[in-house]
Amino acid sequence: MPFPPRTPASDAFSRAIYRHLVATNAPGGGVNRMMITVVTAGGTVGLPSRVFIGFSGGIAGGGVRAALTALAATPIFNAFTTTVLPFAGAQQLTHAPDGPIAAAPGHFQVTQGRHCAEPRALMEAAASGEHINGMSTLWWGNNANAYPHPAAGLPNGVGGNTIFAAPCAICAMNADWVMARASLKRDAARGMQRFHEAPF
Repeated sequence: MPFPPRTPASDAFSRAIYRHLVATNAPGGGVNRMMITVVTAGGTVGLPSRVFIGFSGGIAGGGVRAALTALAATPIFNAFTTTVLPFAGAQQLTHAPDGPIAAAPGHFQVTQGRHCAEPRALMEAAASGEHINGMSTLWWGNNANAYPHPAAGLPNGVGGNTIFAAPCAICAMNADWVMARASLKRDAARGMQRFHEAPF
């Protein structure tokens, strides 16, 4: 099961985040370069009801998180239930070799924790029990986007910058496993007792 697609809604939230980080001069260099993932859920693809914002890295990232917590109270976000995830916490892309969900053939088996943005946001969205309907990831940092996303027909920038990012190699290779785990968590949140393969 692949990661959710970029949608106009998830892209719009990402562009709002990017503009706000620029406007507030949030730190974006050195250890503060990061991926920021927006997952939309609930409602419809065009008008989701919930927004989850996750970050990559195991760093404190106080300046960026403070900027985005403030953004969550602004008009573009305050009509939605918005969750800004902290840096601290579980290393959510961890595949134990004896885990209940096998890695797909040829995929990495990640045995050490990864602080990646996509699985953090996806797991939190899945825990809400809501239908996940979109995901966009942007690159924030003073250096060039290390994972530029192929636009696939969607506008890819703000102010001439290529802000959208594709998943890193580890996330891309583990997408099926991450989404299977997210589906389990979503079903548990809905009170279901077993995993099924119904689409998100």
